[in-house]
Amino acid sequence: MGDAMQGDLGIAVFLAILVSPFVLYIAVRMWFGSRREQRENAARAEANRLEAENFFERTAANGVTPIDTNLVLPPDEHAVLADDAVLFETRCHRVYGGAGTSIRGVHVGGGASQSRDSLRRIDSGTLVLTTARLVFDGTTENRSIKLADVLSATALLDAIEVSTQRRSKSMLFSVPNPQIWAPMIKSVASSKVAERSRTRS
Repeated sequence: MGDAMQGDLGIAVFLAILVSPFVLYIAVRMWFGSRREQRENAARAEANRLEAENFFERTAANGVTPIDTNLVLPPDEHAVLADDAVLFETRCHRVYGGAGTSIRGVHVGGGASQSRDSLRRIDSGTLVLTTARLVFDGTTENRSIKLADVLSATALLDAIEVSTQRRSKSMLFSVPNPQIWAPMIKSVASSKVAERSRTRS
């Protein structure tokens, strides 16, 4: 009995000696990887900030000028900003846990299900800001958002989060420089709201 315990202890010590360097190696790799990612993210954010600063200096000097786009727009609507973009949306899915079985997609037996939200890539295409709308023209999916319905436009590291009155969940658009897109959406949307208020009064 004592020999068996000593043998088990010897195996445990051997495994600890063998595994410890590997665990340490993984921990060091993760630490250096996260530090490198932080530096890269900081550098990207700074580059975006400088590009946005130059963009808005030019806009302040020359005004917002219409640009060409593939969208078919009415005569009183003009495109002012366009970029390649990827659309992400929050989609709800059910997660099953516990005992039970699934028969043709139907969960039968014990266990419980929960509803969870996850961010999913919907489509890639072109995001266009016009004087009246934010339009995503994708390969298979399209979105058209009236600027008067926009509640917020938030710049993230590599995307903008857009909330509207007509959707309960936000949309994310991955764009080259969110620090240009978010302020531009707010600026044009604010001018549309002000214009609508003047029209009503």
